[in-house]
Amino acid sequence: MAVTCLTENKKSKMKFKYEVSHTIIIQFVGLLFGIATSVILNRFLGPTLKGELVALLLIPQFIVTFTSLGLGMAGSYFLGKKEYLEGDILKTNFFVALILGFIGIIIGWWVFANLFPGLSLPLKLALLSTIIFGIWLCYLPDFFLGKGYILWHNWWNLGASIGKLLLIAGFFLVVTNKLNAAIVATFSVELILFFFSFFVLSKIMSLNGKINLSYLKNGLNFGYKVFLVDILLFLNYRIDILLLKILRNPTEVGYYSTATYLVESLWLIPRAVYLVFYSRFVTGRMSKDAGTQIVRMVLLAVGLAGIGSIFFIKPVIKLLYSESFLPASVPYLILLPGIIALILPKLWTSEIVGGWGRPDLLLKIMVLVVIINIGLNFVFIPRYGMNGAALASTIAYICEAICFAFLYIKKGVSLPTKISLKNILGK
Repeated sequence: MAVTCLTENKKSKMKFKYEVSHTIIIQFVGLLFGIATSVILNRFLGPTLKGELVALLLIPQFIVTFTSLGLGMAGSYFLGKKEYLEGDILKTNFFVALILGFIGIIIGWWVFANLFPGLSLPLKLALLSTIIFGIWLCYLPDFFLGKGYILWHNWWNLGASIGKLLLIAGFFLVVTNKLNAAIVATFSVELILFFFSFFVLSKIMSLNGKINLSYLKNGLNFGYKVFLVDILLFLNYRIDILLLKILRNPTEVGYYSTATYLVESLWLIPRAVYLVFYSRFVTGRMSKDAGTQIVRMVLLAVGLAGIGSIFFIKPVIKLLYSESFLPASVPYLILLPGIIALILPKLWTSEIVGGWGRPDLLLKIMVLVVIINIGLNFVFIPRYGMNGAALASTIAYICEAICFAFLYIKKGVSLPTKISLKNILGK
């Protein structure tokens, strides 16, 4: 019996390493395609038009975040716990996605009419359509995690990155107006993924089911907490771009969005580890006190990569985006400490939500952090522009990491996981 347990533990560790390695490799390849897409966008559009595009796409992204209600995470949680039929969860989520999508379109129409009154009707409809697609595609990856299908999750995201690159490059070649080409390409990618998603889902789970009111009630009860956390996270990561657009000019938005894209690329490994952590916690394939050693290794690896990037960021920007984007290097360097600090919250969230089932524990922290972030942006942006936005975000991110550490230590002791500062630091 002891030998069997040791063999199973060894196999489990090997599978865990394989899932993490596979996720890192696929995400790295996806990152390369993402960088290639970013290079094409920046070189064809330039800083000003790139800023306009980011501002336009930010509207449906905001609406999707504000209307998704956290049902994607709820679906993965209840799939992992096997409390409802797979088809019931799938069809209920799809029904809700349609309703929320149409509500989001109404909101989006009003927002575009007031913020972008000169936007043509076809482009406005294309952008608004991505709201329905976006909500459903926001739910989809969580289904893979709830089923424990990390590899399917990885291939899906890689396919989306490749499709985006090909369509944007293709539309740029045939459409004269490059801003319009980027918008139509974004719409086309989401449309294709929306319809293809049903074929993929039919291969991994049962589609037989009905709209389940019991699941809807419990899903919304779990999901609204995740929903509120997601909203606050989105605001924490992207409110600086919106305020920069309002308080400064599109050119600075173009520089700043490039800086954030590059610096957030350092989250490649933490994102990969988070996905495997969450899928294993939610499906019960990982002990609740596991992972502290991996967290330390990830923090060290990304910290060293971040320090190394200080010496290469200017040549990289010049090589990828041309010399005209070199001003993006300053906000990159200012954002760097905050981006590294956020590794801890990103990894710990997987256990707090997937293992403990307690997304409510995160709400107070995120409310405080977003208030700090918004307040500092209003103070720093008028004076220092994009560099002020970067400074505000870094301070907020470090505050978030500190608050998560206190939560993880304090609450973790009274929950199933025994956590101490000694364990976290590895002493």
